[in-house]
Amino acid sequence: MLLPMASALGGLDRHLFSVIQLVLLAAGLLLLWRLWRFTIRPAMKPNEPRRLPYWIPWHAISFFRNSKATMAYARRYFGNTREPFILTIAGQKFYIIMSPKDMSTVYKNMTSLTFDGFIRDLYTSFGMSKEGVRLMWQANGFQAGQGTSEPNSRQVHLGQGVHRQQLHPGDQLEDITTKYLDQIEQRLLWKAMADVSMTEPTGKGQVVDLWYWCAAILGNAAMQALFGNVLLEIEPRLLDYSYTFDSESWKLTFQLPPLLARRMHSAKDKSREAFIRYFQLPAEKRPGTCYYLRKVEAKQRQAGMNNRDIGIAAQMFFWGANANPFKVGFWLLSYMLYDPKLLQAIREEVAPSIPSDGMVNIHNLLEHSPLLNAAFNETLRMTSVNSSARNIEAPVIVGNKCLETDGKIMMPYRQLHLEERVFGPETKSFNGYRFLVNQDLGRSPSFKSFGGGSTYCSGRFIARREISAFVALAVHRYNLLLQDPNQSFPRMDETKPTLGIMDPVEGHRVVLVVSPRV
Repeated sequence: MLLPMASALGGLDRHLFSVIQLVLLAAGLLLLWRLWRFTIRPAMKPNEPRRLPYWIPWHAISFFRNSKATMAYARRYFGNTREPFILTIAGQKFYIIMSPKDMSTVYKNMTSLTFDGFIRDLYTSFGMSKEGVRLMWQANGFQAGQGTSEPNSRQVHLGQGVHRQQLHPGDQLEDITTKYLDQIEQRLLWKAMADVSMTEPTGKGQVVDLWYWCAAILGNAAMQALFGNVLLEIEPRLLDYSYTFDSESWKLTFQLPPLLARRMHSAKDKSREAFIRYFQLPAEKRPGTCYYLRKVEAKQRQAGMNNRDIGIAAQMFFWGANANPFKVGFWLLSYMLYDPKLLQAIREEVAPSIPSDGMVNIHNLLEHSPLLNAAFNETLRMTSVNSSARNIEAPVIVGNKCLETDGKIMMPYRQLHLEERVFGPETKSFNGYRFLVNQDLGRSPSFKSFGGGSTYCSGRFIARREISAFVALAVHRYNLLLQDPNQSFPRMDETKPTLGIMDPVEGHRVVLVVSPRV
């Protein structure tokens, strides 16, 4: 009995020793690989951006868990030098640009560095057909209007030109502003409050969820100003689908497999059907369609695009127009509600821009409300996690580093907004007076609330107008009180790699009691 047992134990010891040898060998090889990958190889290629080291392959886990924390860690790891560095996300190499000077270099190079690839991928992800995508990049001679006539331009670029006509200062911006403000003013009437109230009205006022209130008013304003009444008649739940999609849209932009994004795809598909049905109707049965959509649709049909692909292009347009303004309104009002002195100061400041008829004078509001404008900018600085990206068509030098075509450029703006040498102390705290005390901050190259370069948001003018009007009217017409004075300020969800304004953490609500002031 003892001899077989001893033999078995001896065999077990040999097996364990072999396992230990394999583990040590694997650990040694991993250490050698890491030393080569992140120390020796970079030293041999000083002109190549350094890689942020990792043990588990790539940075996907940390990035998708908390993209902002990953960027902050990388910035500290490289000594805050602001030099370009490399992140590897799900096998894809990204050159991360964090210096305003380097960002300017990227913006100016529109030959070797392009945005088209991302837009093309996005159209495909939304479900546009291969033929539709091809037609969007088909060269043609469409004259989009003054300043946008380019005989060899592609459809997608001409559409961007029409977009600027609609939303940059001029007659078309004034027209769309009027439509937005009409909707906002009507939806801020007391009789409309019942549509967003959480409970039956009481003697103290209506109980309202601030997030839902902002979404309902600004979302409906955008839908009706851009598409008229018909789109909502086609799909009354369109805003619900749109906001569900937006909350998880990062899964689309980072191309997560459908198995991990079922809720997002379901909302996207339901929303898409409404836009397709909208464009199946004859134009005369769609009154109220805005200038941009009319002009672009005409050219899309001329190019041979079908209703489905035209609808998908419009769905993407609406996503861009509607995804962020209500969030800015939510955060701006939240900051004001938790700072009663700021709320009262802004209430007094905006009053002269709202005559007795209750219709806001938008030009007077923008020109004579410096504190509201400052608080608006500070809200963007605090909550915006915008980033921009470029494909690399040919090797380029950025910040004395060579960027190769096997990678893509990503420019996250969040870290710029937290730079104390630019924005002063306590950049992680809201200061509604920051941009008022130093008015040069709004023009700082580190303030990228609306992006920059060819991707500088053309909707920035209408966004400021609609949000400013909404906030001004809300505080002018109503007493806004926290239902629970002890409820904590909503925490921002910094875990999602959002493209735009951060959401609050799920469950962090701001519940108000709203009552008329007069």
